[in-house]
Amino acid sequence: SARINSIEKKQFTFKGHVSWFNKRIKKKPVLFWILKKKRQNIGYIRLDRKLNKYYLSYLISKNHRDKKYGTSIIEMMLKKKEVKIILEKKFHLIAVSKKKNKKSISSLLKNNFNQIYKSRNTLTLQYDNS
Repeated sequence: SARINSIEKKQFTFKGHVSWFNKRIKKKPVLFWILKKKRQNIGYIRLDRKLNKYYLSYLISKNHRDKKYGTSIIEMMLKKKEVKIILEKKFHLIAVSKKKNKKSISSLLKNNFNQIYKSRNTLTLQYDNS
């Protein structure tokens, strides 16, 4: 389940999630992309701005895990024109991952994210575009 590796543990209904998603996607600034393969949704990635930082969140659907899509979706996002502009403006890209989520941490590290903070259960990583 996606909740296992999510920072947010609160359970919700599908209807509640659709309502949250529709409200959230309208908020600015948010950047959102869907990874597809042969018309099938593989996962999504989004960036949410908070002050001078953009927080990365992504999910690979259960049927497509263990196929390196996490690394690929981050890599593709970093090549997007909108993300290049964010980085040129000196905003920081931040990702927070549970320590147990080794595959997500590996995907982030492979894409030049470096650990900047460690708490009891999470790692905070920042993209290094130097």
